Amino acid sequence: MSHSCRRESGSITSVSGASPERLHALDGLRAAMMLLGLVFHTVISYMPFAAWAYQDRATTPAATLIFFYIHLFRMHIFFALAGFFCAMQVSRRGLGGMVRDRFQRIAIPFAVALFVLSPLVIAGAEFAVQSRDAGIAAGWTRAVAVLSSPRSYLPGGTLHLWFLYYLLYFYLATVALYGLCRLIPAETRALVASRFGMLAARPVLRVLVPGCVTAAMFFWLGGFTLSDEALLPSPLILCSTQSILSWRASTKTRPPRTRCNEGIRSYRTTDSCLADK
Repeated sequence: MSHSCRRESGSITSVSGASPERLHALDGLRAAMMLLGLVFHTVISYMPFAAWAYQDRATTPAATLIFFYIHLFRMHIFFALAGFFCAMQVSRRGLGGMVRDRFQRIAIPFAVALFVLSPLVIAGAEFAVQSRDAGIAAGWTRAVAVLSSPRSYLPGGTLHLWFLYYLLYFYLATVALYGLCRLIPAETRALVASRFGMLAARPVLRVLVPGCVTAAMFFWLGGFTLSDEALLPSPLILCSTQSILSWRASTKTRPPRTRCNEGIRSYRTTDSCLADK
């Protein structure tokens, strides 16, 4: 197969002029997780214990149940999608093309939003707390004071932008892993890719293995861990399955057409355009 392809925001586009084939399932999955984010951040204020700046006086244990249930999988799916599309970009455009694309789509928006959105988020939180405790007028006064302070524009953390910040770390790790994987013999890389394909092709293992890893991390970390918004995040929390996906992209070797590999639906769509040969 000697045609080349490129991805544009969730679609696979053939250079030869064929119409783009969107990965509609992943579009829908991403949209669903974003909508769940609205629910997730809303119920935090109604949990019986204070989890962030604002806590409503009306609380319910049901909010806690919803919070922890969504927290079990939502951000994990976002990171898995990011790793999938990162691997696809490396396969289509090469490592340099992936780095340029991620710099434009992730690094620049993160840097701009960090200085624009952070003061607004802080002011909004202060407004909510003051309005609850002392009235709307006090809330507006506090919000204006926050926005008028130069210190509010020098963020000490990433706040709600932590996801983009972590992605930048993962992309840097992808570059490093890509180089290291090139030092491994092609036969070994193909073997690892094949074994990973066998794992992904079996529905039971697709659930069992990540579930066991999640349970082990849960007990290792001592329970749920909040998102790390520091500019120097914990190396422990930086653990991610994206390294596996970047290994898969860095092999540059098409795995043998085994029955197991044929069962990987997410990769079958992209496999037909793996490399310019």
